Amino acid sequence: IPGQIQSITDPANHLAIVDINGVRRPVNIACIVDDNHPPERCVGDWVLVHVGFALNRIDPRSRAARDPFPYLRRWQTMKYVDEFRDPTRAEGILRDITELGQQLTQARPGPVKIMEVCGGHTHASLSLG
Repeated sequence: IPGQIQSITDPANHLAIVDINGVRRPVNIACIVDDNHPPERCVGDWVLVHVGFALNRIDPRSRAARDPFPYLRRWQTMKYVDEFRDPTRAEGILRDITELGQQLTQARPGPVKIMEVCGGHTHASLSLG
């Protein structure tokens, strides 16, 4: 989910407050900081947040920042193994992932860090088509 970093609460532990659609939450920003972009320079950055971690900085003009929910609405419909066998749905998700990856590399050139939270979807997609 996209959000904007409002403040840094603990630079040593890479903790910040991120506004996500009007709700402010503590988020770990360790994945988006480096020597060229330390915690104190992150205030105002737009980031993709998942399970309490800012995974990547994003362009606030991107589709992901403006309206991430079309992706989520499409993806949440795939709940059962048979749905992963539907080539049309699988191709749609692949297009979405490709588009998001392109947006992320435009916002921050260099490698994109991807964290898989649950391997069930990947396993089903790869083993069942």
